[in-house]
Amino acid sequence: MSATTVMAVAAVFSAGVAMYSAANQPKTPNIPPPPPPASYYYYDEEGYPAGEQVWDPEKNAYIYKPPPLTEEQKEEKKKRQEIRKQMLDNISQTPEDRVKAYEEYAKAFSDAMHKDVDQRYQDVVRSTDESMEARGMTGSKAYADTISQLAQDKQAADVDIANKAVLAKEQLAQADKDYWLRTIAELDAGRRTDYLMQLQQQQAAAQAAAQGTAGLLANYNADSMNQFRKWEAQMEKNRYMTNTMLDTASGLAFLYGYYNKPTKT
Repeated sequence: MSATTVMAVAAVFSAGVAMYSAANQPKTPNIPPPPPPASYYYYDEEGYPAGEQVWDPEKNAYIYKPPPLTEEQKEEKKKRQEIRKQMLDNISQTPEDRVKAYEEYAKAFSDAMHKDVDQRYQDVVRSTDESMEARGMTGSKAYADTISQLAQDKQAADVDIANKAVLAKEQLAQADKDYWLRTIAELDAGRRTDYLMQLQQQQAAAQAAAQGTAGLLANYNADSMNQFRKWEAQMEKNRYMTNTMLDTASGLAFLYGYYNKPTKT
């Protein structure tokens, strides 16, 4: 056999071996992907769901899911949302019934103060008339000056009452706003609605007593007015002058100076 023939046979044999090896080559193993991380589920002592952490492959992270709400919890949540909305609405725009209540409170306050102030003013004017008439000074300059000063005092008292009534109204409005803000703060702190209902009842009781409080506060403010002290001193002077034996001729100058003398209050 020639060398050429031997080489040809060897080449054919090698090719056959290669083909055989290729045909019998083992396949690459198909390895499945690793399983996703386990999810976690929580239960309370009574066996009810208390939350879960579920793996999200798209986010490659755990997602926490709170437990489903019970019917009672759903009702509580609904009430809380309603209370919060009501309080925010009240702060944004004061309810009409409360605006009306503020006006009524201011009127009750003003009326109560005027009842006392007006009566005392009438008393001091009457006392002045009696004192001047007893000495034949009605229509004199001393009389005119005294009555004019009393009228100025009364005007100042009326302005003071109006200002105090506005302040009283604003204080009542501020009390409402404080309550609304406190309710929201209690909601944020996690207070239950039954506690908030108790606060609401207390606020309603305070609002119902507002008219009576207006009268008491008005009487206190009226009694502390400088005009009252001045009028009381004036009436005391009038009583003194009426009971003092002074004839008209010798007392005119004294009376005029006496009635125009600055009064210490």
